[in-house]
Amino acid sequence: MLELKNLQVECGNTRILKKMNLKIEEGEKVGIIGESGTGKTTLGLSIMGLLEGEVSGEVIFKGQNLLENEQQDWEEIRWNEIAMVMQNLDNLLNPGYTILSQVAEPMIQHERIKKNKAFLRAEKLLKRTGLSVEKMNLYPNNLSGGEKARALIAMALVNDPELIIFDEPTASLDFLTKEKIASLIKEISTEKSIMVISHDFFLLKELVDKIVVLYQGKIVEIAEPSQILKSPAHPYTRALIRSYPTMQRTQELQGLRRGSGKRYSDKGCPFYDRCTQSVDLCALRSPELERVESSQRFLACHREGIVELVTLQDVTKKYYQGSLFNKEYFTAVNDVNLSIKEGEIVSVVGESGSGKSTLAKMIAGLIPKSSGEIIFKESNLAEWKKKRLEFHSQVQMIWQDPASSFNKKFTVFEILAEPLQIQGFKDKDLQLKKTKQALKQVYLPSDQEFLASQITGLSGGELQRLAIARALILEPKVLIADEPTSALDPGVQAQVLKLLLDLQNERGMAMLFVTHDLALARKVSDRIVVLYQGEIVEQGPAVRVINYPQHYYTKRLLSVANSF
Repeated sequence: MLELKNLQVECGNTRILKKMNLKIEEGEKVGIIGESGTGKTTLGLSIMGLLEGEVSGEVIFKGQNLLENEQQDWEEIRWNEIAMVMQNLDNLLNPGYTILSQVAEPMIQHERIKKNKAFLRAEKLLKRTGLSVEKMNLYPNNLSGGEKARALIAMALVNDPELIIFDEPTASLDFLTKEKIASLIKEISTEKSIMVISHDFFLLKELVDKIVVLYQGKIVEIAEPSQILKSPAHPYTRALIRSYPTMQRTQELQGLRRGSGKRYSDKGCPFYDRCTQSVDLCALRSPELERVESSQRFLACHREGIVELVTLQDVTKKYYQGSLFNKEYFTAVNDVNLSIKEGEIVSVVGESGSGKSTLAKMIAGLIPKSSGEIIFKESNLAEWKKKRLEFHSQVQMIWQDPASSFNKKFTVFEILAEPLQIQGFKDKDLQLKKTKQALKQVYLPSDQEFLASQITGLSGGELQRLAIARALILEPKVLIADEPTSALDPGVQAQVLKLLLDLQNERGMAMLFVTHDLALARKVSDRIVVLYQGEIVEQGPAVRVINYPQHYYTKRLLSVANSF
């Protein structure tokens, strides 16, 4: 029904939309999402021919390029075949006319039917949208936001268009009114093609067949709502979802990583300066929107979406015991399959002895696996052994018992400077600068007296924070945290967890968070993995595992956690 080919919009020196290609089939329901300023409303106005600015490319509606239309041609199509429900409710209704007369007006003008028939039809449409007869004869300033939204929807329906564009139809409405408006749009969508522009993923999930994600005027991802919400492929899509509050959400909200604030230019990926996994190519060339294998997902990313940093394939760890001639073994970890993506927090939960720490140490390359494959950045750990320094600069671990992992003869400065020295940072001033910065990040003193102090005089909480500082000082891409806050009081624990979440968001650091505390895992995790007797018995998005556990062991863990 509608096809956009290389649609481009410029207002002054600003390019708002760039080479946009999109198809809407007859009867299809499409959602458009993105931050404010990404070009969502501009897209709708371009299709309607209502935009001031330079519009190029093609907007093909039923085989005709609308951008070639004269004004008279637009008047035949606009509101008759394509209609738009605008966003600003108060600015679109004339305060000097009743709602009924404003809904009737387009029919009188466009269809040239008699006034009485137009009013009868307007009344019928307003009733369909749920507005009472009493409210129809009121002026806009006497109506609520939801009632104004219903009136605007009725105005879009008056000339029976084939395509309706809804621009933020539920913005600023309460939840009950939002639900009613969404139900109305859903009913309309059974008869017509619709495009819904919104910042609300969960509204679109209920209304559309596919979601188009816009960033700075460029489509970065297209997929079905369930695909988008369960497994976003583009880093920007994931960041948007993480920043959106819902009643089902378990994890703390995270905003988008800060960027330079510059608008998108022709050069490079528009998300380049806010993306934590960008490479040199991303700054040089804009990625094309391409289909992902044989799926219905489309993606514009040089790295083919969010990168898997760590992959475990059938990983097993057996400890042998007994005599040379009578060997016995016990299996600590059995056939584990797991992946950790860039910028993702995966929590491993289970009781003591379930194999959590053993799994963490294998991923960190500190103990050998018995079988299976552990892959980091597309190379297995056997290959990384040849470049161990580089591996350990990117994969760091926070130990459960920090005191036993420190050299007790070292000062605080020596403990933090040691990994820098091993990695070749010989400059003493740089070492001092980085150690002070790391201490401040974990809320420890950074004065000379503290730097020169022996660790034997530190409290358990201070030792734990020092361990976190040492793990972070090399700015790793993967952080393996084995009960990283177990020795901290609740106030400091909250501060340190917020720090880890902020750093993870800013750096794109992946985290394997080993804990027995389900309440903690609930607040920090993208995904939760439940380990029982060395095997994964359940894993999935945190919201699903916490709210809808499947395995009896997960249910038992949650039952015990809820009793405290």
